[in-house]
Amino acid sequence: WSLHNPTDGVYHWDGIANIEQVVQIAEEEDLYVILRPGPYICAEIDNGGLPYWLASKYPNIKVRTNDPNYLREVEKWYSKLMPQFEKHLYGNGGKIIMVQIENEYGAFGACDIEYKNFLRDETQKYTDDKAILFTTDRPIDNEMECGFIENVFMTTDFGLANFSMVEHNFKRLREVQPTGPLVNTEFYTGWLTHWQEDNARRSGKGLAETLEYMLMMNVNVDFYMYFGGTNFGFWAGANDWGIGRYMADITSYDYDAPMDEAGNPTEKYLMFRDVIKEVSCAFFE
Repeated sequence: WSLHNPTDGVYHWDGIANIEQVVQIAEEEDLYVILRPGPYICAEIDNGGLPYWLASKYPNIKVRTNDPNYLREVEKWYSKLMPQFEKHLYGNGGKIIMVQIENEYGAFGACDIEYKNFLRDETQKYTDDKAILFTTDRPIDNEMECGFIENVFMTTDFGLANFSMVEHNFKRLREVQPTGPLVNTEFYTGWLTHWQEDNARRSGKGLAETLEYMLMMNVNVDFYMYFGGTNFGFWAGANDWGIGRYMADITSYDYDAPMDEAGNPTEKYLMFRDVIKEVSCAFFE
């Protein structure tokens, strides 16, 4: 949102802000698209993607809640953003198969049912059942229950895990959503790095074993991240856990991903490729 709408009433859709072109390139490469419009996206981007002018325009605004000012601005933002994707929705012959509602809302802790229902209905106005609406929430504490939205498909997210933890995580998902496909929409292939920390690393071998176990369980897996990148300028976000515990992210978003920040395949990439190949062959034999 902050990239496309940096100041109130001003919108950018060219250059790196040409989001429709990204979808078109995916279609040309015969890739399906999972659209995650937010409005809050996290992604270790500054302010989770929310534009700062919201706070100056409404000093007492309560974002990610049923605050009328926030809902009105989200509605205005979606009226500019979402029509660009209409022809790209799967039901209209395009490649967008899923559209996410918010992002890990259970971790925010507000559990605002009116806000969640508003965002579901606002998104549905533009998707019109031509793509699946879904949520993503972590399988810890009550975050799934908090993020659950009536009539919206629920997925979970986690990274490196032993087999019993994989089973536990999907058991938690089943407690909230008893039926339907099992989906990990953010299989963490690495992790972010804060300033003054060593570069975050995750075991390629361990992740490959986790991936294989999920695939053998017939779980649908979406990698996060598959390709590392860069949060240029002041775009990198931060974690704020209280006084003296403000942790700013570094500019690099390499994330120890299978494809590194320069776009090169890594050993982890080769491990994942081999696992996918082996499991695919096992299913089709």
